[in-house]
Amino acid sequence: MQMPHIRYTTRRLMAVVSVLLVLGIGAEMVRRKTRVLQGRAVFHSSEQQRLTADRDSRLREANSDPAMRPVLLFDAQRHLQAIVWHAEREQEDRRVIDRPWVPIPQLRAGPPWPPIPAELYPVVDQPKASLVDSFLFQPWRYPLGDWTDDSTVENVWFRSLDGTRLNGWFAESPTARAVVLYAEGNAGNITGRRGVLSLFRDRLGCSVLIFDYRGYGRSEGFPSVAGVLMDARSARRWLAGRVGVNEKDIVLVGNSIGGAVAVDLAARDGARGLVLENSFSSLADVTERHFGRLARMLIAGRLDSASKI
Repeated sequence: MQMPHIRYTTRRLMAVVSVLLVLGIGAEMVRRKTRVLQGRAVFHSSEQQRLTADRDSRLREANSDPAMRPVLLFDAQRHLQAIVWHAEREQEDRRVIDRPWVPIPQLRAGPPWPPIPAELYPVVDQPKASLVDSFLFQPWRYPLGDWTDDSTVENVWFRSLDGTRLNGWFAESPTARAVVLYAEGNAGNITGRRGVLSLFRDRLGCSVLIFDYRGYGRSEGFPSVAGVLMDARSARRWLAGRVGVNEKDIVLVGNSIGGAVAVDLAARDGARGLVLENSFSSLADVTERHFGRLARMLIAGRLDSASKI
């Protein structure tokens, strides 16, 4: 028969063990919470530094490029809003570190990034396409193509650097693994690229923008080699502003002649990734293969991906 004092001692030991177990679990929970909050605070601090450097770069560009000054100043203001947002989140996380009884604040998606209004882009005389450009490009102008509305796709408008008004479709993934700019091929327009949206957003979990160069689809102007390169650069800037990432963090994908366009962007400014689909080494090589060496002389130096890459 168990003695009363033994039963009493056993209960005391069990109570002490229970208390120690609860304290140990509580201490571990506090340590884990502290690590999470410290990591978030460090992230917000590093983002403030990065965004500040980007904002300073925009302000320097605004002083050296009067034509784009309104756009760059607006972009710098957007960066300031994002910097303030990260600073507030950092302060909130650091306050909770010192209050273990307060639950971890909900992680928010990201800072506000209002899009740059197309009206800010300067409008100037649009260059006409040369005879060679008219021969090279095979655009489908609106209403050619299937322009049926898709409620899951955003129809967007923006301006190229020379003021040409451009049209595109933006498909956003709520949990984007990457941001993709797709430069289309020569013939047709964006209505023939609906599969691109499905591939990158629905299957690969990326946010993606496809757009029509000048003279294609609903985009204004006339296609030219210089013009499509300018259009792609403007599309990337719009996309970076729309999703709130650095332009160099965008993945560039180019099909056919769009591959040369993507190479030009990546070679000049960098990119997170570069994907070329059924493209070519240079426009001169393609021309010579189909029309001989004499025709090559007319295209020499244009869209030379091999040398740029």
